[in-house]
Amino acid sequence: MEGWIVIPNWRRFQHYKDRQPRWIKVYTELMSDPAFLGLTLAQRGLLISLWLEYARSRGAIKMHTSTIARQVGERVFTAQLEALNHAGFIEVSASKPLAPRYQNASRELLRNSKSDDAAAPVRSGAASPQQQLMAAGHRFAHGWKGGSSEAFDTGLDELEHLYGARLEAGDRYRLWDVAHHQQAQLH
Repeated sequence: MEGWIVIPNWRRFQHYKDRQPRWIKVYTELMSDPAFLGLTLAQRGLLISLWLEYARSRGAIKMHTSTIARQVGERVFTAQLEALNHAGFIEVSASKPLAPRYQNASRELLRNSKSDDAAAPVRSGAASPQQQLMAAGHRFAHGWKGGSSEAFDTGLDELEHLYGARLEAGDRYRLWDVAHHQQAQLH
């Protein structure tokens, strides 16, 4: 296997949404998960080490056993990685993925925007990045096709990244209300 390691459902392991995680969540329900319990103890240790390295490296783990061995401090075998992949705990991507914070957001932005350019920055000399961000947030909220509040929040995170500005918590709540109202009108 070649490429880059991707951790499915990575946001579930995060505590903070707006900064590099200094720690990750590990759920005790894993001890009831047949896929997890089907791994050897060494594979489980490697998996948790990969989660920690994935957080530390912001999602940049090259699928190369000697590189991973240096990162986790232990010899790693292709068969171990294949077992983690087969159990669904890791995936392999042919190209380097976006930082985990933006992976799902980009897909949600494209899927939930009215047009392909709804999230694109508006180039205007008069509008500040904050004003442009709010305008894009409104376009995003009006084009929202439904989904979880977490997915909506992730879309707003991506817009903040695109515009280099931050939304206040109250702005986020107001935009969610717009999206929720828009969704109610569709039904």
